[in-house]
Amino acid sequence: MGKGLSQLFVLLLFSVVAFSQARTITGTVTDQSGAPVPFASVRVQGTQRGTTANENGVFSIQASQGEVLQISAVGINATTVTVGATDNYTVTVEKSGTLNEVVVTALNIRRDKKSVPYSAQNVSGEKLNIARETNLATAIAGKIAGVQIVGTPSVGFRSPNIRIRGVNTLSGEGPLYILDGTPVDANAINMDNVENLTVLKGAAATALYGQRAAGGVVLITSKKGRKNTAPKVEINTAVTFERVGLLPKYQNEYAGGYSNDFIQFEYDPSRHPADWAAFDGQNMIEYYADESWGPKMDGRLYRPYWSWFPGEDFGKEVPLTPQKDNVRDFFETGITTNNNVSVSGGGGNFVYRVTYNNQNRKTPVPNSGQNRNFLTAATSFDLNKWFTINSNINYQTTSRSGNFLEGYGG
Repeated sequence: MGKGLSQLFVLLLFSVVAFSQARTITGTVTDQSGAPVPFASVRVQGTQRGTTANENGVFSIQASQGEVLQISAVGINATTVTVGATDNYTVTVEKSGTLNEVVVTALNIRRDKKSVPYSAQNVSGEKLNIARETNLATAIAGKIAGVQIVGTPSVGFRSPNIRIRGVNTLSGEGPLYILDGTPVDANAINMDNVENLTVLKGAAATALYGQRAAGGVVLITSKKGRKNTAPKVEINTAVTFERVGLLPKYQNEYAGGYSNDFIQFEYDPSRHPADWAAFDGQNMIEYYADESWGPKMDGRLYRPYWSWFPGEDFGKEVPLTPQKDNVRDFFETGITTNNNVSVSGGGGNFVYRVTYNNQNRKTPVPNSGQNRNFLTAATSFDLNKWFTINSNINYQTTSRSGNFLEGYGG
């Protein structure tokens, strides 16, 4: 028994000595262009020690001289580095021939799509901005399986609703929108600043966000600058024209009203001015009616509603005739301009990106328009190998004229 205890003591002493030789090894994982490889996996070969690089490819791990570090990530070939006398390493990796898809999951964690146990679909910002859409819901229409766009607006300012497959609630509420980890309104997202978008489906995918995510989650990751790059200026502009393409069929035989007979104006000297006596007996229709059971539009003279307003048309009668294109002629050609300017870059321990976007829209409805301005700034600064400060600022202003209600109402 004494000999066994002695051997155990020697073994423990050797383990302590071996572990005491381990030291903190830091490094940065970059691709062949010098850009950081975010969230790469770093493991000491033959041990259980491992870590994950941050979004800038920086990692820190305990290792001894002679041990081998294994670096792997989605879309790159696995690489090994033998620890020598140096405490800091820059590891350059090669991209693999086939790229496995990465998705952003709850709380902004990046995972290999194959390892995610629930449904999550990713769309890159490049695909979202093919047509330079200004609205997020409209931009993802037809690009994600199981996502239905409900109530897409025609000429209005409101955003359409998104319904995600597998969400069955009586209220039919929309999803929760998360921009860089912060809940936001769908209208507060500048599409020109979207790096990628992930839609999480199912209860397991949205559990960490609680009741707010009962309708699913749409995760948006904004564009960021890159380390050790010169300032880069991007300018994008787009102009969109819109016309009303589909109108209901209107009957052009009967005027508005609830009766086929005209209403006769009856002059009352106790209530009406004396010069209105000449209007006695003139035809009128039920101006307030929202149905078309009125007199037949056969050219007979009548008093239109605007003839009762002061002006040159006051008191004039006009023929009651069909106005076949009056609804279509009411609408105009809408014009939307979308201008975006961004500046990005970075140094050895910081990155930045500042974006300004202006969207000016004149709708097909006369005297109705909207002007929106977005100012976003995203910065990241490495205080040291353990601490990084990130900031995201999003500022938006919206001004509207002629805001109107779609559907039946005032």
